[in-house]
Formats: sequence, structure tokens, C-alpha cells
Amino acid sequence: MAYNPLTLVARLAHRGALRADLLRYYGLDLDQVLQRRTLRPSVLGDLVEHLPPDAALWRDIDPAAALTVDSHLLSLVANLLMDANWQRAGGRGERPEHIRLDQPDSGDVDRIALDGFDSPDSFDTWRQSRLGRPPGG
Repeated sequence: MAYNPLTLVARLAHRGALRADLLRYYGLDLDQVLQRRTLRPSVLGDLVEHLPPDAALWRDIDPAAALTVDSHLLSLVANLLMDANWQRAGGRGERPEHIRLDQPDSGDVDRIALDGFDSPDSFDTWRQSRLGRPPGG
């Protein structure tokens, strides 16, 4: 028995996230695409494969994917500002506690330090490996 790829998409566990992303990024209603077959399965696959890093589908598949390069840069800026304000006050009191972005990974916590990545591309490569997709794909 041959399976229609559109039928398989309709049964996806992450259908809600995919529906939200197709509407947000492409203005496409997933239910209409599936019922009216307005897109070839290969075109739909290409659209899904090239969803941006902040797409709900990637966050739904891997919650760690919700932490983008922007998230890490913002936490770095916040940490630097807290340190600067503490230092400007003469270093009185306890040093401020830094914001740490934790990433769940199979029961334990995998801490990602921004200095572990030398460029946004190296972070992207790491994120792609977490999603099981080749870099740039």
C-alpha cells in the first residue's frame, strides 16, 4: 500500500507547530493545502525544510532549539550590564549572578556558554546537529 506524503503530514505529531509556521512564514493554511492539494509534496517538504531557526516546528521537535543566537547574545549583554553596574558601584555587595541559558538534553542539563561558539555559523552547525539535519540544510 503506497502512502501519500500529504496524508503522512496530516498525521504528524507536530502538526500544530507546522500549521502555525506555514501560516506565519508563507501565509498558507495547512488544512487547505492538504484538502485541496494546492502544493506538490516535494514543494511542501522544501518549505518545511527551510523554515527559519526560530520556527515553532523546530522548538516543538527540540526545545533547546528555542535558544537562538539572539537569545545567547541578549543574555551576554544583560550579564555584561549587570557586571558593569556592580563594578561602577564600587564592587560592593555580592557580584550579580549571571543569566545562564540551560538546555535540556536527555534527562541532564547541557549548559551552553556563548564563548563555546566562535561565530553564529558554529552555533548554527551545533543546532543543526541537535536537530539531526545537515548544516545549511
